[in-house]
Amino acid sequence: MKKALLFIVVVLFCATFVFAATSTKFTKYGNIFKTGDFTIKGINCTINESGNREGDSLPVTIALKNGEYLMESIVDGNKAGVLFKNDGKLYMYDEKEKMAMIMPIGSETMLQFPPVFVYTKNGNGKFDGKNLYYETLIEGDKQTIYWYSGNDIYAIQEKGPEENYAIFISSITPKADPSLFVLPKDYEILDMNDLMSLLDSSWAQSMPY
Repeated sequence: MKKALLFIVVVLFCATFVFAATSTKFTKYGNIFKTGDFTIKGINCTINESGNREGDSLPVTIALKNGEYLMESIVDGNKAGVLFKNDGKLYMYDEKEKMAMIMPIGSETMLQFPPVFVYTKNGNGKFDGKNLYYETLIEGDKQTIYWYSGNDIYAIQEKGPEENYAIFISSITPKADPSLFVLPKDYEILDMNDLMSLLDSSWAQSMPY
């Protein structure tokens, strides 16, 4: 469960950066992103100050359809992630525990679509040990950096004051599967009151985190 919670924290930090595809050089994926109906698969990992991967990496699936948003990974063989439904509810779920928690979100949620980005600069730089073309966009104190290999998006990096993550892209495809946005019927749905009770329980105290 510790790894699942760690992944979810990462998800909540970088949940929208894949939507800022406003490339000035390449438009291969522009029409796909504009539909608001697509799936991205890749590897999510931490990036160090030298622009290289470090620590654990996790496979990740990101999908958007009909205003609903999913970001999911496989943690120790089980699915874990977040699901934003078009009824305004944000669910943080864990397949191993068969539960989903309804998380409070405000009017300035990071899941607004599309986010407001300001294009800043482009050029060539070294990332993940490769010389790549990049384009940088900024939203508040966060930077979104698109790294390209030829005409393909190689990685999308999200940098903030204390965080630095990237998703290394393996595929971007139109039309997300509707089943991705449906929680299994056997999941227990918890709200924040249930969560606080759970954290105070002897079960939670026994967890290794």
